[in-house]
Amino acid sequence: MASTSNPSEFQGQQGQQPEAARFEAETVRPEAGAPEAPSPHGEPGLTSDVYTVGETFDPITHNPCDLHGIMVEFEDSEALLEAVRAVRQAGYRKMDCYSPIPVEGLTEEMGWRDKKVPALMFCGGLTGFSLAWLLEFSGMAWFYPVNIGGKPLNSWPQFVVISFEMTVLFTALAGVAAMIVLNGLPSPYHPVFNVPGFEAASSDRFFLCLEEGDAMWNRRETLQLARTLGGLRVSEVQR
Repeated sequence: MASTSNPSEFQGQQGQQPEAARFEAETVRPEAGAPEAPSPHGEPGLTSDVYTVGETFDPITHNPCDLHGIMVEFEDSEALLEAVRAVRQAGYRKMDCYSPIPVEGLTEEMGWRDKKVPALMFCGGLTGFSLAWLLEFSGMAWFYPVNIGGKPLNSWPQFVVISFEMTVLFTALAGVAAMIVLNGLPSPYHPVFNVPGFEAASSDRFFLCLEEGDAMWNRRETLQLARTLGGLRVSEVQR
């Protein structure tokens, strides 16, 4: 059964704390036919199937402060894929997904076409190849030139093996470094850690987060869209 804090109690707490007030709701899907609960945000027509996580409100406007996004929890990967397709069709682009296992086709459905890591890996490989060639050529032709049977000092076939090994090494190192840096790791704290039950993302639950910076972002409309995705729970995530 859905449960929501009394708005009158919230207003009373607001009077006691002029600087900031807090509202917490612990609700999951309301029963069929259940009446709409009063919205603590002063926005009529929002039912109480939202789990609001320790959200801070402006004491005058009652608007939420510094929202990271809206999180939807799903039971399986197919539901997550369907939800991603739906929000993409609605025009949303800035989102992130969290799952305990790799989900085939999820990256493509999210529209991620990030070319930064491949480009950085190519630059790393080119750097490794160039350094290996320079190292061998400088040793053979500049610092310790040796005339072996009249062969040219820049005898490139003997440089191939080391150049190849250095290319592979630098490509791999550049890929690992790019992955860590571009993913913002290490990340001791992330706003989604505030969502109750998010620890299930490492075991048996799948999450979709619609992030605040999206061009289509509108708190009310995004919240209404999130409710139509068939998730187990919808959460507002504070930074």
